Amino acid sequence: MSHERRGRVRNAAALLLPLLLVSCTEKQRTINARGEFTITRATGTAHLELDGRLYDNAINRAGLDQAWSVITRGTSPYDALAITLTTVGTGDGDPVPLLAGLVLAVPTPLRSGARYPIGYAFPPPAEPMPMYWSRWGGYDLRLEGTAEIALRSFDYHTVGMRVENEFIATGASGLIEVVDRDDDRVTLRLSLNATDATSGLVILEGELDLWTESYRPPT
Repeated sequence: MSHERRGRVRNAAALLLPLLLVSCTEKQRTINARGEFTITRATGTAHLELDGRLYDNAINRAGLDQAWSVITRGTSPYDALAITLTTVGTGDGDPVPLLAGLVLAVPTPLRSGARYPIGYAFPPPAEPMPMYWSRWGGYDLRLEGTAEIALRSFDYHTVGMRVENEFIATGASGLIEVVDRDDDRVTLRLSLNATDATSGLVILEGELDLWTESYRPPT
């Protein structure tokens, strides 16, 4: 083989290698959740942003598969889809951050116009800080067609790691409505009245977007 021909072969191989790497890289999936809410507590009303994300390499791979199926198909063999949302910011520049965690067990199917009453509150995950919560996937409801929630919120002083105005929901009422959906996205409207063991009240209102993404990671 001539020197010129060997050079052309090397150049072709150099161009082909990245294409082979890309084609052999497995697609990754991500489920995203983002909600903007108004939260009313005994201390006043504030803007609250909550989000959640589940990756293909998550420990809860079965939960990702289940959630992916519900979001993209609208229906599933499960009573409900559990979605975890945690605080991303108070939005008002408060000197004491308001931390919150919310788990929604939304009945299926998630079809536009579907409306589900909220009837129960279950205990929040054991992790004390909401940002470590990760409850996703199929969920068995106490009453078919009735949504359930878990909610914990508190003001957190970083100095001394002190918690104030803690609220853990023990009762719930309200409504979850599917206001829009397409092949990879669902929008929910939430109107929640939650009570705790001392008859305290938290009102949470707003909208939540759920969407799926698939991509090939860079090699």
